Amino acid sequence: MFTKRNQLKSRLKDLGSASLEVDEQGEKLYKALEVLDKKLEPELCKAGFIDLLSQTRLLKFKRLAYLIIGISSFFIGTLLYEFSTAIIIAFGAIYFFALCYSVWLKLRISDTTRAVYFELPLFIEEIILLVESGLGLFPSLEQACNTDIGSKSVVRKTFREAYQLAASGIPVSKAFEHVAKATVFNPIKHVFLHLEVSSSVGGELLASLRSLSEQIGNEWKISVETRVKRLENLVVFPVFLSVIGLMLLTAAVPLVPVLDFMSTLKTDSVGNKVLGDEIR
Repeated sequence: MFTKRNQLKSRLKDLGSASLEVDEQGEKLYKALEVLDKKLEPELCKAGFIDLLSQTRLLKFKRLAYLIIGISSFFIGTLLYEFSTAIIIAFGAIYFFALCYSVWLKLRISDTTRAVYFELPLFIEEIILLVESGLGLFPSLEQACNTDIGSKSVVRKTFREAYQLAASGIPVSKAFEHVAKATVFNPIKHVFLHLEVSSSVGGELLASLRSLSEQIGNEWKISVETRVKRLENLVVFPVFLSVIGLMLLTAAVPLVPVLDFMSTLKTDSVGNKVLGDEIR
């Protein structure tokens, strides 16, 4: 009996020490991730480059493109023009590339935002169905994240990051809190805050997730409707200009005989004046 008790006590001590080591490793990993997240640029995160590797690749490509465009345009300018003109051409080419890059980044941000508003309600509904089928929150998240591993979706990448953090030893609530702080998309942030509260405090998870999914879906519908109205205005504006031009043409047609009559009167008055001078 005493030997069994001592064995159980030693096992409990080993389990306690192992859990303490896991908690310490999780805290160290959490602090390291906070340091890494500070290096991320928010604009590139909004464009879909949510990890440090993709951002560094894009920034390297940007610097390399600046260097190649500047050197090549300067070399071509020296072959065709003088040295000062070649410098102006090089700076003009770099400025044009910077302008194209900023336009591309804005378009990428708008496309990524629309994709997040479209994909997030579907992903939430997937988690709701898995939880309703009998799985827990963490197994449901694991199943939803592993369905499409090669996807480039920002939503799945963000939730996969939370799942990997929780699987590496960080507590689930801490992993959700970390990803909620790191993400730049407000709908994803709200979902992770709901998950963090339900995993740490408890409460009705499915009802809050379903209402949040409906709210995000309504916001996506409103954004689509505003975009359609904007496109309608862009289509109607050339038609409006063409109608105004036709109205001006139809209004100008009756004025042509009047203008001809006035020009004939002027010529007649000038001719009579010249004739009178000759008679005198």
